[in-house]
Amino acid sequence: DLSLNSNYDTIQTSCFQGCISLTNVLLPSNVTTLGGSCFKLCSSLEYIDLNNSVEYIGTSAFENCSNLNNLDLPSSLLTIADDAFKFCYELKSMSGFPENLVSIGDDAFNSCDLSGFQSILTIPDSVTNIGSNAFNSNDNNLSGVVLGSGLSSLSSNVFSNCSNLREINLENVTTIGSSAFLNCLNLTGALIPPTMQFMGTSAFQNTAIENITIPNLITKTSTSLCFSASFLTGIISGLNLITIGNSSFYGCGALSEFYAEDNLRTISTNAFSNCSSMSGLDLNQITELQTSAFKNCDSLPEFLEIPDTVTVMGTNIFEGCTNTTGFSWTSGYNQIPAQTFKGCNNIQTLEIPSYITVVDAEAFMNCTSISGVNFPEGIQYIGGSL
Repeated sequence: DLSLNSNYDTIQTSCFQGCISLTNVLLPSNVTTLGGSCFKLCSSLEYIDLNNSVEYIGTSAFENCSNLNNLDLPSSLLTIADDAFKFCYELKSMSGFPENLVSIGDDAFNSCDLSGFQSILTIPDSVTNIGSNAFNSNDNNLSGVVLGSGLSSLSSNVFSNCSNLREINLENVTTIGSSAFLNCLNLTGALIPPTMQFMGTSAFQNTAIENITIPNLITKTSTSLCFSASFLTGIISGLNLITIGNSSFYGCGALSEFYAEDNLRTISTNAFSNCSSMSGLDLNQITELQTSAFKNCDSLPEFLEIPDTVTVMGTNIFEGCTNTTGFSWTSGYNQIPAQTFKGCNNIQTLEIPSYITVVDAEAFMNCTSISGVNFPEGIQYIGGSL
């Protein structure tokens, strides 16, 4: 055990780093600052009394204290710096965050157990910053997080891999960083306010989220926003949404329909690929369909309508849409791109519109039910392995 006398107000940087026999620490009441790495790699440390005067816990102060299991945060605490308790795998019992806490740094509790919270983690209103990866990899009993009113932004990966997290209220948040809730396998609900301005790449990837609202302030959904969110059934699209980003809803197998507001123009690469339940689709206002936008959506309507507003098209757009038996092509685009309907094996009769001049390679490859093809007189190019 270590008991320090009252002559100290600061524990200096790396002061006790690597003291592997240290098990308990009692700090004097006048210590206000714990320097960086001061108890780092104290692998036998189980408990430390931080008293009620500590205001600052420095970078990596307790990093890799792999047996630290109990922590009482003092009411005086203002800052928990980066990596402060990173890799404290056995840290289960911890008091709630003090009401005057301002900042929780990057990776501060990365890979900590935190099961002592049992269910709800409350972030005080005083907290204005939670760093990236702050609670990453917490395979614990946290089922909910209450975010204080002072927090307007969530950093990247802040709660990623919190596999038992079930719900979160984002009422005061305007920005969600990339992968903020990545692999939160049981996250079914996230209240997204109308003031939300940005939701980053993979923010809800591989979660169990059931519905998502795209607020009016967002004009483009981020890459892989809800990638493989296999329980997602509904999307409420904002009035100003212009673009569905790359792979935004890739693999959302329970998503049955998507009807956007009138401003939507672009559906990007793989945006809805492998949405196997999607049966309702309206493309009337779309101007650009990018590569594989609806690839393997094998429940799409039997008859697809590509409207005259579409002027830009990628390849493989409807590849593997096996429920489709025919299509109407009034598009302003005079080509059928490569592999557009590849593997649509229920298309039976092929009527190529009169203004089409190019049918690119493999456009109808493996459409095994086609019994007849009518090409227009103006056709200029037919690709190989049609």
